[in-house]
Amino acid sequence: MCYEVRPEDVDRVEGIAEKYDLGCSVIGEVTEGNYVCTFEGETVVDVEAEYLAEGAPMNDLEHVEPEEPDRDRPEVGLAEAFEAVVGAPNTASKEWVYRQYDHEVGTRTAMKPGDDAALLAIREAGVGLAFSAGADPNWTAADPYDGARAAALENATNLAAKGTTPLAAVDCLNGGNPENPDVYGGFRAIVDGLADMCAALDVPVVGGNVSLYNDSAAGPIPPTPTLAMTGTKPGYDAPSAALEGDGELLLVGDDARELGGSELLAQFGGTDQCPTVPGTPGALIEAIADVANFESTHATHDVSHGGLAVTLGEMVGDAGADVTLSGDDPTGRLFSEAVGRVVVETAGPEAVEERLSGVAPVKRIGRATDTGRLELTAGGETLDYTADEIASLRDVIEADLE
Repeated sequence: MCYEVRPEDVDRVEGIAEKYDLGCSVIGEVTEGNYVCTFEGETVVDVEAEYLAEGAPMNDLEHVEPEEPDRDRPEVGLAEAFEAVVGAPNTASKEWVYRQYDHEVGTRTAMKPGDDAALLAIREAGVGLAFSAGADPNWTAADPYDGARAAALENATNLAAKGTTPLAAVDCLNGGNPENPDVYGGFRAIVDGLADMCAALDVPVVGGNVSLYNDSAAGPIPPTPTLAMTGTKPGYDAPSAALEGDGELLLVGDDARELGGSELLAQFGGTDQCPTVPGTPGALIEAIADVANFESTHATHDVSHGGLAVTLGEMVGDAGADVTLSGDDPTGRLFSEAVGRVVVETAGPEAVEERLSGVAPVKRIGRATDTGRLELTAGGETLDYTADEIASLRDVIEADLE
């Protein structure tokens, strides 16, 4: 592994390497001008850095631009939709998977698995180090460009919901046979979408890999950008996704209703346009992180896979929620997977509204309760589930694997 290190930090890096019995050598320095490499006194490389980074010839294959999906949504009741989406493997609890591993190694775990992001306590520096990783092939199958932008923003929102500032990312770009113009058109779009969103967030992609020719008898896989992102914050206290039971519930972000790429459509069929990605994602992420760090904030949880319905279901436990959504299209409001949105339980809703003013809409949608139930009214229909009933729906992976 090669690192660029500030000169004043070289001794510290060498000390860490020695502590863990790793080799460590200073092999050069960053300079103006050419990239120059010598071996045993002989110059073996002397070339313009820009040529190495940007001058390689491009193998720009024939491609077809992805088509925008039509609107053909299924007719489904809210209760049926809720139970199908909350109990789908893509949105269900992953506890069976992460409990196979000891997440307490090193005794640094400040935010345990199952939340929006993992958070480690770097006590030597008084810093919290957060991680988020994920992808959603449904999003990029429906709209490769905006789906990739959404995947990057969703990871950043996971970090911001725990009060951290995103710093860097790594990716794995997956696709089918790029010699197929349809496949290559989708692959080009996810690369552009990921690059554009990471640039807007000021999050450099510092590494990654590519996996192509992923085809089977069923056809190529969807263009799928997998992303892992890290961020930091002063200290390592953060609000969890679990409701405390005594705050007002706010929905931060656009009131989206598009269902393109959603788990609802994966379960019931149909097509729809994909949700619009926020126009100022950097300012939005900064504001969400600030809200997460307010003393008046009790709980935060990002809205993404499965939509608002799944988010609320995941937040219910010992404490419950009483939520009412106004307006038409309750199915869209509950199951749209538009990213850049967060549900906040807070004792100070005015402070949240003030911080988000001019950045994103904030809607008061209900209150946390001490009932341990999700009571959700939308479009004249009320859903009422206990925390145990929701947990039973979400246990599908454990039920199938045990």
